[in-house]
Amino acid sequence: MSKTTRSIALSLSVALAAVALVETAAHAKKSSGRGALFVSGKSFPTKASSENALRAAAKKTSQKNIAPTDPEATKEWAYNFNIMAFFGRALDDSQITIKVYDITDGTLRLISTFEQYLRGRGQQSYISTVSLKHPDQDIRPNRKYLLKMSSKSGPIAEATFTAGGKVPKVTGNVVFEEGEGN
Repeated sequence: MSKTTRSIALSLSVALAAVALVETAAHAKKSSGRGALFVSGKSFPTKASSENALRAAAKKTSQKNIAPTDPEATKEWAYNFNIMAFFGRALDDSQITIKVYDITDGTLRLISTFEQYLRGRGQQSYISTVSLKHPDQDIRPNRKYLLKMSSKSGPIAEATFTAGGKVPKVTGNVVFEEGEGN
């Protein structure tokens, strides 16, 4: 085999290996099992003609802003909302963990962690209601939150939302009535 033929054969082998590596990486990314997590103050649909139709309906129902349970509350805010998750693959676990982080300031500050039990192994989706209440979970109006869902096998999905509501205005003025402070 001549030097030129060997060089062409080596170049062709390298090119084929690169194509195979790209295809393998693309397949791994496609089948990595990353799911989707949706958050909404409204109820999610529970029936559709296919999984893709159900995902589309969940995406349409999802909300980025979640209103408090009692919009008039000024100190003890409570948020009840629904989550719907698609695992991307059948989950080989019967338990998931959901962590809630405050990300308003650009850092992850954990405010709550809770476990959820599934009907059994092999489940591909999940729907539930989440209740967060201040001061127990330190959830506050006008702050941004990240929900991360994971299992023992790793991350499943995540979603962000902003907590709505009114924050009382603090003036800094203190008014003493007669007889107080003596």
